Amino acid sequence: MAKKRIWDPHPTPFFWCYYILALVAAVLAVVIAPVWDKTDVFFKSYGARAIDVLVAVALAIYIAAYLIRAATREGSTAIRVLLAVEIAILALIAVGCVLKQLQIIRVGSAAEVLGVVIWLRGVVLAARAYCYHNKYSLFHLAVALALVTVGAVLVVKPLFTVVTLRYIVAVTVLVLALLLAVLGVRCKPRKKK
Repeated sequence: MAKKRIWDPHPTPFFWCYYILALVAAVLAVVIAPVWDKTDVFFKSYGARAIDVLVAVALAIYIAAYLIRAATREGSTAIRVLLAVEIAILALIAVGCVLKQLQIIRVGSAAEVLGVVIWLRGVVLAARAYCYHNKYSLFHLAVALALVTVGAVLVVKPLFTVVTLRYIVAVTVLVLALLLAVLGVRCKPRKKK
């Protein structure tokens, strides 16, 4: 019996859904691209706003998928309190990224937010290495200190701009659109003779 490959989708009569998703992704990539910033098109500010929303969504996924699970599994009360503080700060930043669209609050750039996330993770790992010094080696402490340092550097002097991040996201979404189009072609049922 032949092994099924990952890139071997089943034919489906709904193959056209892949085309629609590919079209939506392609339009999103074009809108996010920073090439429109110096033009008069109505959607020139949508790209920067989309990055803020993506940062908020990424933070929400990180909190729900990793931090809350880590907090429920943690045995030490001190580390659990630190994780709760980390969750609260990141949730406030995520809400701030959304409220930034309404010009109610100012949250830093995506690089600064990434710096805060890395710095907080480093602080919690350093505290965990201190509390569980029997289980954690010097390597774990070095990783925690490296995360604290890198996070602080990203907050003080961001290594990338929002424009760079918009190009990266636009290219990634465009590649996703191409993959969805190819998947649509591969899922198209063959006509019966």
